[in-house]
Amino acid sequence: MQANRCFLSTPFSGEFKQVRQAIAEALRRAGVETILVEDFASPGGLTEVMLNLIGTATFVIADVTANNPWVLYEVGLAHGMQKQVFLITQDLESVPGPLTGYFHFAYETRDLTRLQKAVILWTRRLFSRNP
Repeated sequence: MQANRCFLSTPFSGEFKQVRQAIAEALRRAGVETILVEDFASPGGLTEVMLNLIGTATFVIADVTANNPWVLYEVGLAHGMQKQVFLITQDLESVPGPLTGYFHFAYETRDLTRLQKAVILWTRRLFSRNP
């Protein structure tokens, strides 16, 4: 049986470091391996690395807070591969048009425990539907 793996897509900027850490901890508690592109990046082949990592992921969590072009690209790749995507944001009003039809979990950086609980709950629901 293959391990459950989550490709975590957030902007690389420092302000998202705590968010990435909180999500990774929640995924660990849910028994899911976290895949971060920065752990696998190689010179000159970032797009190929992303494609491979998203392809091996069971699902994707993407933070679209800042409308980061890399995050949006990774969301598009994941949707194209028919991966389940859990979209999160700090600002529901800034979600780009093509993604407004999808559910987004709104979180605040001052309450990352709430985000962790949502990640664990969403993950459990996903696996209960797709054992």
